[in-house]
Amino acid sequence: MKQEVGEFASKLGKPVVTGSDSHHPLQYGCVYNTFAQDCLTINELKQAILSGSYTIHISDSLPLRVKAAKAIKKVLKENLQMSLQTVSL
Repeated sequence: MKQEVGEFASKLGKPVVTGSDSHHPLQYGCVYNTFAQDCLTINELKQAILSGSYTIHISDSLPLRVKAAKAIKKVLKENLQMSLQTVSL
């Protein structure tokens, strides 16, 4: 995914930064940016991004955490379906 996003951003002439889109608490904090300087305004943040004055961090445990979150989601869905069937009876 990292390569695909990088190629897409390159075609658009835009930098890549990470986002805060976590789908499960197990994934919180696995992907984040650190900036060379504090950004106190939107303009400072924009300039830091455009100048590349930041580092993207991706935890080595991210693939395991994604897999674990998917497994937990599957179990929760199965339990919900069983509960709904019980209520219907």
